[in-house]
Amino acid sequence: MVVKEGVRSANPNAKSLFERITTASGEALWRRLLAGGIVAITASAAIELLAPRYFVTVFGAASTIMPAISASVVFGASVYCLAMLLLTWELRYLLSAVAFSTLGAGMALQIFVDLRMPGSLPSEWISTISWTISALFFAVAAYIGISCPASTRVRSLVQFGLSALLVLSPWFLFAPYVISKSSYHLLTDLAYQSIPFAIAGMLARSITIALYAIAFVGFYRRANTGGNRVSGLLCYAFVPLIVGLIYRLGSGTGSNQWSIMSEALSTIAWLALIGGFGIENAIMQREARDRVQELDALHHVSWSIVGAGSVHDLLEMFARTHHEQLGASVAAVYLASQAGDYLELFAICGPDDCPAKVGAKYAVQSANRRPGFHTGHTAKAFLSGEVQIANDVFADVEFVPWRLIAADDGCAVSLPLMIGRKAIGVVNLYFSDCRQLTRQRLRLLGTITQAAAPAIASALAKEAAEKQGTGDVELDMAA
Repeated sequence: MVVKEGVRSANPNAKSLFERITTASGEALWRRLLAGGIVAITASAAIELLAPRYFVTVFGAASTIMPAISASVVFGASVYCLAMLLLTWELRYLLSAVAFSTLGAGMALQIFVDLRMPGSLPSEWISTISWTISALFFAVAAYIGISCPASTRVRSLVQFGLSALLVLSPWFLFAPYVISKSSYHLLTDLAYQSIPFAIAGMLARSITIALYAIAFVGFYRRANTGGNRVSGLLCYAFVPLIVGLIYRLGSGTGSNQWSIMSEALSTIAWLALIGGFGIENAIMQREARDRVQELDALHHVSWSIVGAGSVHDLLEMFARTHHEQLGASVAAVYLASQAGDYLELFAICGPDDCPAKVGAKYAVQSANRRPGFHTGHTAKAFLSGEVQIANDVFADVEFVPWRLIAADDGCAVSLPLMIGRKAIGVVNLYFSDCRQLTRQRLRLLGTITQAAAPAIASALAKEAAEKQGTGDVELDMAA
């Protein structure tokens, strides 16, 4: 069904905070990412220029803690991606888990080495290698679209075991160099004294920035076109992360003001990511709860249609189910005359004074130019076969008592009952809170209306046949 917007507002229903988070457009996502990048660059530059001593004093003392925080957060992100792999079997989650695990292993083992050998020459080759490898995995994960679902339980266990080993492999690769002091000292001395090693380190950091930028573009496209919120969360994290990597490139070796700024931005990025994962889990729980409620409502609607006797009983139960199960303050069902020139109110459920209107007939077309039923959203829905939403309920909500309209901030929706391309009636629903009419709720209402239209048409045909049969019998008896 096509949805037409209401009388006055360009937005048919005021969105809640939940909907604003989950239905952000691509343009809004781009603006948010651009704003995040500007804030990260402006804030870091302002700290560099205005409060360098204060920054070094505060964040320099925390520079030993921030890598540990980042490593813990990155490890949690790796576990999250591994769990998503088990649920979806999409290869991009495996690559993302390996990327996070590589980065976490590099951070953790670099911290271990620094604590174990505090007197060694400054070198961060473990961290540098882990950043570059993780960037490569992220760049591939951003563009790959392969899934490998397991057909049997044994195959699923084997796939998950191999995936877990692959995710843990970076820890085993770096461990020998950390355990053996002689190996690490040798590589540290070479990295400190050799110009090729220094050039290789700068080149690796430059490649890392380029790969993270490529991954950012890939995840942005996936979030923009496919609506993948996890990809959007990675984009939010990559913005301050890339700025931090640029600071890291300029810091050279050792601990200085730029390296501390890089560590701070990286920590902020990973904390934002893990917070986003928490929000994503909450949103998924909310969506799952809404799906269960909608399925339960659909179940009640289907039983109301099956258990009805006459057309009036069917429509009365249909309206009552919308009122009780779907949260509509008022639910009304109109059916068209055979000629299609007027709509008759067959059933309505809501306040006590509403049933008095049952049986009223309204013309859907009129030569009168004054506002009336023929200019309202109900007639428009019937004539056009498209869903009409009235956000300005003071304009033409003819089936809702004025005392309700005056007390609420509500909206109404008219859904045509379609048989092919022909409308046989209209279902009108009024919600006292316009936030109740979410996009998901609107899709559910459209599904219910489409499913109910054939049953209503069949009941009408059956009732008409029974009346025709009764009339024929009476004529025979009279003859």
